Amino acid sequence: MEQNRKRYSSLAKAIVIGLQMIAAVVASVSIVLFSTCVNQNMLNMGDLQNSSFVESGYFERTFSKQMMQLLDYLNLREAFETDGVFDENRPETVNASPEKIADYKVYNNKYDQNNTNVYYWLGDLRDNTYVTNMKETKTQEDAYDQAVKYERYLSYNNKTFRFETNIGGMENNYYQNMAQYNELQKGDFSLIVAVDVKFPQEDDLAVAKREFDKLYPWAQRSLVLAAVGIVVWLIGLCYMTVAAAKRSEDKEVHLTNFDKIRTEIPIALLFVFSICLTALGMRVHSQSYGVMSRMVIVGTFAVLADCCFMGMYLSLVRRVKADTFFENSYLHWLLVNLKDTMHNRYLGNRMTLVIWGIVLSNVAIAYLAFHCGYIWAYILLAIFLVFTLIYFSQRVIQRRKILEGIEQITQGKFDYKLNLSEYQGDEYQLAEGINHIGEGLANAIGESVRDERMKANMITNISHDIKTPLTSIINYIGLLRREKIDNPSAESYIEVLESKAMRLKQLMEDLVDVSRISSGNITLQMDDIDLVELVRQTGGEFNEKLEQKGLNVISKFPKEAVMIYADGRQLWRVIGNLYNNTAKYAMPDTRVYAEVAKDGYEATFTMKNISEKLLNVDADTLAERFVRGDESRSTEGSGLGLSISKMLTELMGGKFEIDLEDDLFRVKLTFRCKE
Repeated sequence: MEQNRKRYSSLAKAIVIGLQMIAAVVASVSIVLFSTCVNQNMLNMGDLQNSSFVESGYFERTFSKQMMQLLDYLNLREAFETDGVFDENRPETVNASPEKIADYKVYNNKYDQNNTNVYYWLGDLRDNTYVTNMKETKTQEDAYDQAVKYERYLSYNNKTFRFETNIGGMENNYYQNMAQYNELQKGDFSLIVAVDVKFPQEDDLAVAKREFDKLYPWAQRSLVLAAVGIVVWLIGLCYMTVAAAKRSEDKEVHLTNFDKIRTEIPIALLFVFSICLTALGMRVHSQSYGVMSRMVIVGTFAVLADCCFMGMYLSLVRRVKADTFFENSYLHWLLVNLKDTMHNRYLGNRMTLVIWGIVLSNVAIAYLAFHCGYIWAYILLAIFLVFTLIYFSQRVIQRRKILEGIEQITQGKFDYKLNLSEYQGDEYQLAEGINHIGEGLANAIGESVRDERMKANMITNISHDIKTPLTSIINYIGLLRREKIDNPSAESYIEVLESKAMRLKQLMEDLVDVSRISSGNITLQMDDIDLVELVRQTGGEFNEKLEQKGLNVISKFPKEAVMIYADGRQLWRVIGNLYNNTAKYAMPDTRVYAEVAKDGYEATFTMKNISEKLLNVDADTLAERFVRGDESRSTEGSGLGLSISKMLTELMGGKFEIDLEDDLFRVKLTFRCKE
């Protein structure tokens, strides 16, 4: 189980997010690289299966372009030449444009046998005349044999309509292009065109071959990398979907602060970001960037898109797991409020009718104003809008005053009253209820104060009533001790009487102190106190009592003075009570730790000891009145010492904390240092 939780640790999530981001960049850059090749007509999907240039679609497209130019050239030769030589009078005879003459000269140089890898043989079957750029080729048979040696060729006989080629897709392409050249379609002729696949000459086909050889490996790699990147990204998406809202330390569903906003907001942000990124991508696509620049830009877009998408998507996933996807949406809020409105649970009948009346009236008037164009409707619409603004402004002001009244009551001003004449409808009922709440709280607190005073007075009176006979008992015990009594049993009885009487006296004094402190009937003499010196003096007074029980006090005090603002007499009583409790309840022959420390603007005094008896109460209960760690109540003590110490510490502005761990008792006093 621990291993499963580690799978969802923050480190594992960070690694997956990083890998997913890298995968997104690799996939997007690879797709850009491949699409660039395709868009520039260098490659198509079919080329990925053909590692040979002459088998690729790129070769077919380049050769088709060459074929169109060659047919144009042969058509111009037919029009401009006499006996295979350029005739300067022929262009004028056929009304050729200067551009056509220029094309002829360019083609004549381009398709010279020393400048091209494309060879042709065009023969007239009627008079056995021919034009060619093949060496030592006079007959059709010689031209065909030579074309076969060049490995890629096409042959067409206009008389027999026989078309032969080993270049894919060329037959339809040839017929479509041939229809443009009327001169070549007249009479009977045979055309043989071949490509030397060794590409010894530097022409368009040789350049295309170099481009293909360079791009083909990258095109294959780009598709493989794109596929791998997409798969890795999808695996990361699946993992993050499962790990969303989980942590390694527990099985709870955890939400971030962003997940607490309305559900429609991340959806809207994702939609807006997608539109902005798409618009920016289209703008970049329309610019003439190089391949490397496009790859860098698209990689940056991929990082931004991945961060935005994953942030919004994972937020939605966490909401689904926490069942807050719909509950924390504006749609849910709207439906709930509409339901409450229809059932008059939130708004009164009058308020509901007013709102619906305002809405319908404004819709009707807006229709007359904007659709029908009535001038009076514009004026009436403005009046209604002002009325609506005033009406809801009054409601807002009334609600604000109600909130101010609630704030006054929470601050303890229970006599604060809202003026009911300023409110109408539901606000009137709400204001009236708040006034009643204030009155009820004031009465309850008044009764509580009276009860506390009554308890304090009762304790004080009982204590005084008991104190008088108790004083007499103690005095008579003293008189008995002065008498010479030879009976040992009587001596022991007197000791028991004296012990119980003194314990009862201490109990009465503690009760009076508790009553005075709880009722606030005590005056503190606050002054600057050196906490270190006070603890030293108090501990010194209890050294003998602690040593009698074999307790070894280990003190740890700072060398410099630690000044606090407190009542020295009451603080001595608190610390003395802690030392006295230690002497009473600590296990004999153990260590007691006393430490004074200063941490910034706070000073602390800590005592730790091992309890002689197992403590079966919690720390908070131990500081309550009449609660003792000894459930049998066989030891001395009233159960008021820690309660008095805690109340005195808090009256002086300090903090009193008790911590229990099995039989280890630890108490800590905290005061603010004197600045």
